[in-house]
Amino acid sequence: MPNQMPKKDRKKRAAVERTKFVKVSDPAALGALIRVLRLRMGFSQIEAAELLGVGRRWYNDLENGKETIRVGMIFAVLESFNCSLAISGPGAEFTVEELERTAVIKGREHHVWEAELMASKTPKGAAPEEPPHRGHRRGHIKLSTKLSTNSVKPL
Repeated sequence: MPNQMPKKDRKKRAAVERTKFVKVSDPAALGALIRVLRLRMGFSQIEAAELLGVGRRWYNDLENGKETIRVGMIFAVLESFNCSLAISGPGAEFTVEELERTAVIKGREHHVWEAELMASKTPKGAAPEEPPHRGHRRGHIKLSTKLSTNSVKPL
């Protein structure tokens, strides 16, 4: 393929470009990322389903982004609050190549996710980040909620 980088350049790029976060906006994006995680661990769908205690069919539907009432409702609720679901943590640092390769494997013409890339090193002379205010963690919002008869009500 003419657009494919030489293997040594891909390895170099993969070592530097890792996602800082991945924006998940629909069940297909969530399923694609779960597929990347499973492939990274080297499990088949059957093995992953058995380890999770679910059926292979259900797990397959999850990876393929099949909407269920619960999953669909999660995205609808988040969207109504102008929010999105993001997968974070050390396990969510995907290489750009992992994301591109999985999109190709799934036969997608475009990527089903947004990713913000971070460099592995901070440039010299870069200003240090301002520490978060006391009692606050950067990027997290704590909402006060009260559960009452299967509904969520703001306090």
